[in-house]
Amino acid sequence: MNSPHDSQTKGSVPFNYDLYRLLADNAFGSCDNLGENISALGADIGGLLIPGASGLGLGVRATKKTTNEAGIVREFATKSDQMFYRVFSGGNSVGGFVTAVKPKSSAFAREALALPRTNRADLVQEVLVPAGTRVRRSRAAPTRANKTFPNRRGGAEQFELLDRIPTGNFGLGRRLR
Repeated sequence: MNSPHDSQTKGSVPFNYDLYRLLADNAFGSCDNLGENISALGADIGGLLIPGASGLGLGVRATKKTTNEAGIVREFATKSDQMFYRVFSGGNSVGGFVTAVKPKSSAFAREALALPRTNRADLVQEVLVPAGTRVRRSRAAPTRANKTFPNRRGGAEQFELLDRIPTGNFGLGRRLR
């Protein structure tokens, strides 16, 4: 049995997939992603009309923002080993979000990275991210007060580690004031 990924024409594979998703999710299913599916299919149709461009619908799907993301969202693999910084409190010495610039203070980190109430950001550590690690870059979205988050302005650049890295790559936490 053929899947929507089977095709003789390379450029039509993403088109077939997005058409399949539209039909499976929205015509025969009850998903609430009609806008995303139409946008992805439209981008793939555009890609079929532009010489050398294909898979544009995948780009539409890949850049869908989460609630903690603002600005331009971009996923990529690091080209070389890179040093990042991570703020935390207590015993949470390993985590999935880092920043490229060392925060100048605990208060700045909490505000600019829109951290939850549970993260006092009293410690900062260096994190060595190996070459080839997939990351997702965005700006921290502002938060409105609720049980988990106080009002925070956000805006700082943040990177989500999409791949696991060795725990030994997370340095010792140093006091951040």
